[in-house]
Amino acid sequence: MRYIFSFRSRSAAMNFYDVLRREGVRGTIVNTPRELGLGCGLSVRVEQNNFEAARRVLGTFRSERFAGVYSVNVRGEITGREL
Repeated sequence: MRYIFSFRSRSAAMNFYDVLRREGVRGTIVNTPRELGLGCGLSVRVEQNNFEAARRVLGTFRSERFAGVYSVNVRGEITGREL
């Protein structure tokens, strides 16, 4: 399972990615899946083993541009909304 942290602006996605890196949490900048219908185009993907750490970082990350966290299966299909 993978998780997509989505934002409503490219800069918010990049800033979150930078904060994750500083905190030692592995993530990847990815194109936002079209199924989400969000306009910014960039999200941060984390693997299941990094999800809780990324969620803790999100709790300290201040952004009004946060759109949600979505779970994604191995085929890349959105399977649910987590936050």
